[in-house]
Order: sequence, then C-alpha cells, then structure tokens
Amino acid sequence: MVKKGVGSVIVVDPANPTKPVGIVGERDVLRAYVLGVDPNTTASQVMNKLIATVDAEAHVAEALMVMKENNIRRVVVVKGGELYGVVALRDILFNVPTLRDIVEYFSR
Repeated sequence: MVKKGVGSVIVVDPANPTKPVGIVGERDVLRAYVLGVDPNTTASQVMNKLIATVDAEAHVAEALMVMKENNIRRVVVVKGGELYGVVALRDILFNVPTLRDIVEYFSR
C-alpha cells in the first residue's frame, strides 16, 4: 500500500481474481500491528469481508449513501459482478463540483 500510495487493497477470490471478497485498509493494518499479529498473516485474515459495493454506472450520490449506511470511507465498484475499481470518500470530495448536483439527482 505504501509503495502504490493507496489507502486500501481489494482482496479477491483466488479461484476467481475478478471477484472481490474483502478489503484491507490502513486501519486494518494498524490494528493488526497493535495486536501483534504475525507479519506473515495473510490479507484474508485481517480483511473486512466485502459488504458494500456499487455498480460502475451508479451515480456518485449512491456511492455516498452506501458509505454513509455502512460507515465506511471506501466502496468497491463492480461491473457485471466483477471488480472494476474503488472509490474513496476523498475521491468524491475532491472531484464532485457541488452538493447541489446530488440533491438535483434525487429530486428527479
């Protein structure tokens, strides 16, 4: 994560590397370190099981709602059930022009 400059990594099913099964974030790594977890522990042992996804065609407002409902800062993006990417709250905050756009979307 440090080498790539990212705050999380997606854990995929080894039998199907396009199927996301969990996420390991900075907090998970820190928690494992503080608890003295063996550095050779696998990502699947410290990951949060994947509970929140949005479709690649979803509006940014939907991603925000998923984050709010699940009290998370990152949500996995899927397309056709396969891993497509990750969107973080920070990505949205720096790229969404205004909150007005979100309100207008849900007012339709």
